Amino acid sequence: MGYYSIKMHASAHGQHISGAERILPKEQLAEMAEILVTRALTHPKGQAAEISLHATAVAEEQIVTVSALKTSTVPTDSPAAADAVIAEVLSEVGVADAAPFVRLLREVSGLRGAMIADAATGARREPDPQRGVRVSTFDATASSMSAEKEHYREALTLASKALSAPGIVAELCMSDDPDYTTGYIATAGHYRRLLNMKEQGSTRGTRVLIYRGTDADLAATINYLENIPVLVEL
Repeated sequence: MGYYSIKMHASAHGQHISGAERILPKEQLAEMAEILVTRALTHPKGQAAEISLHATAVAEEQIVTVSALKTSTVPTDSPAAADAVIAEVLSEVGVADAAPFVRLLREVSGLRGAMIADAATGARREPDPQRGVRVSTFDATASSMSAEKEHYREALTLASKALSAPGIVAELCMSDDPDYTTGYIATAGHYRRLLNMKEQGSTRGTRVLIYRGTDADLAATINYLENIPVLVEL
């Protein structure tokens, strides 16, 4: 059975609207292309003016399979409460000062990809700060054929790939969807949903990957995040 990685990116007037991707058998490729275009045209942030689809054949032996992170929900009642949980969890993985990472989460928005921040200093380390690094080329082993965005499932799948990358010790994420206020912090083996991470109606959103490692190893980590096909067992 042949597989394809298909990726969609939608924008309007230079602003990101929607992005999605799947890894699936070639027999489902045409149907999924239509589904992703529909999603781009019906996004809460507005109708896309530009939609790009890109499909690439993937050999089955290239695909890496990883287990999904275990999950829990923290009933935080405000952005400040979510930030306090982030600080507590980061301290458990050896990150003593959460402030630089919370600042990136709250102040940077609109990137196509994720920031990579140094675990010791909080300094950004990705090669292109205007673009970030895209966690890409992944899917869940039992994904549905639907145009509906499944925030939780898609976020868990992405986080499970991100935390399987060498040197990534944590991920912070806040969706840019104005109707979705739940964010998360992921660490090795654990994905914590944080309720009310942002105010309802806010279009701010971003992703911060916290990295502990050398500059020499960072290139391999970025290659894994962006290019290695991963299926997550949910």
